[in-house]
Amino acid sequence: MSYPPPPPPHDDDADDADDAKGPGSTSPGYGPPPPEDGAYSSSDDSSTPPPPPGRVGPPAGGYRTPQNHTKAVVALILGILSLPLGLCCPVVGLMGILAVVLGRQAQRDIAGSDGMLVGESMAKVGLVLGAIGALLGAAMVVANVLLIING
Repeated sequence: MSYPPPPPPHDDDADDADDAKGPGSTSPGYGPPPPEDGAYSSSDDSSTPPPPPGRVGPPAGGYRTPQNHTKAVVALILGILSLPLGLCCPVVGLMGILAVVLGRQAQRDIAGSDGMLVGESMAKVGLVLGAIGALLGAAMVVANVLLIING
């Protein structure tokens, strides 16, 4: 349900002043209307538009945003790849060992970075997947050797 807007306050002096100004005049307290061409005069500081919203320069204090640690990203990628490669190409699947090593190094580096490096979860997931991939690769190597020996 919508309500009609309230009537404007009635002031005889204001009505006379508005009539004297002519069409397009504004009510008292709102200031002059902007120029028709959209340009603001440089002599009147009150009519200059405010600066655009948002950050113009770097934040105070030189704060940098944290970055993903490269070793964590590489450990995650190698850990993911070590799972299927451990099943189809056992020797290449052993690259899960590299994922475990890089994941552990990344965890150590992130812990000592005072919040400037992030990616603890990626490093942990890469480490776990790399360990599983390395175990799969090792199991497949043993299985292939046994198949070759027993013919």
